[in-house]
Amino acid sequence: SLRLCGSGGAPLPTNVIRRFKHHYGLTIIDLWGLTEAVALVTCPPVDGTGKLGSVGKALPGWEIKIVDDRGKQLPPNQLGEIIIAGPIMNGYYNNPQATAETIKDGWLHTGDIGCVDEHGYLFLSGRKKEIIIVKGQNIYPSDIEEVLSTHPKIAEARVIGIPDKLRGEIVGVVISSKKRMVATAQEIRHFCLERLANYKVPKQVIFLESLPKTAAGKISWEDLKAYLSTLPRRSFPFIRKPK
Repeated sequence: SLRLCGSGGAPLPTNVIRRFKHHYGLTIIDLWGLTEAVALVTCPPVDGTGKLGSVGKALPGWEIKIVDDRGKQLPPNQLGEIIIAGPIMNGYYNNPQATAETIKDGWLHTGDIGCVDEHGYLFLSGRKKEIIIVKGQNIYPSDIEEVLSTHPKIAEARVIGIPDKLRGEIVGVVISSKKRMVATAQEIRHFCLERLANYKVPKQVIFLESLPKTAAGKISWEDLKAYLSTLPRRSFPFIRKPK
């Protein structure tokens, strides 16, 4: 019988973990690692007693720090770049520049954004290059994607920053709907506004039959970013919360 389920590649939305446990009585173990680290770096308790939304603590032999843009270590529960030390790679093949940019003083700069709580549990918020900056304010796509994952008509959604002359960037989202279900952009934006601050509500909503994937099966941020850059810009008025 099924006793243990694990997931990797990208953090699972917490509502997926909850639904899985409700249907099957098991907690999915959300793991974190990267190619440059050869294998896993963190793992939650396999008995399911970890913290919801966390990818667990550092495994033996690994150290994790959260640092700011200047490389200064941040205190618990503050978001920054995740850097790791342990049995990391020697470097990128025939690419000393990329190696020097990634490995500094024995620490591998992952490009992932997250925080570590006071008990050592790691929480991921996304990739550094994917942060959306609207009028100088950082927006983490995972915050919006977590909300969108609870919409009954959405199968998949990916939030991406779209260049904007006035605000620097605006929030865009590309959605594939569930079979035999149709959602509208206005419906999606109202749904988000009820659950998010106005500045996080997507200003551009695009529907596709399916979202492009990488060889590893992840939604391809690069392909969607390139696709969105070809679309005409649209501006949306402020939407008030329904009374």
